[in-house]
Amino acid sequence: MASSTPSEDSVSPQAELETPAKGTPEHRALYYKKIEDSLAYVVNMHRNIGPTNRISTGWLNMDETEQKKILSRLASISYAPDMVDITDEEMLNSRMAVMFASVVIGAIKEREGQPSSKQRRDREGSLRKMAIIHSNIARQNS
Repeated sequence: MASSTPSEDSVSPQAELETPAKGTPEHRALYYKKIEDSLAYVVNMHRNIGPTNRISTGWLNMDETEQKKILSRLASISYAPDMVDITDEEMLNSRMAVMFASVVIGAIKEREGQPSSKQRRDREGSLRKMAIIHSNIARQNS
């Protein structure tokens, strides 16, 4: 005969750990703790991938100061509980992995002397502005 009490397997981990209300100091602390845990997971994942991946190789070739700077930048993201769901660990890890990859690739390009995407956008934006100005002047003169 089946027992009427729920088994431990049916109790979700989220039910065991109640998430504090958004905006409270407790939620803010949990938010940044989850961000740090996710970032640690992503870094360990890239350490274990090894030299077969450009991001992993770039990360492992950086000195400790560069690595700390990148980790500090990623860990200090804005508190945005409506944009980042800290209860969905898989989604949080995916989001942190994308952010980590983009920052590491930017640092690799910067080290190699290639313009970063921001520098390319600024340059393209300047060219676009110059083209518009030139077009307007040409229209006025004709």
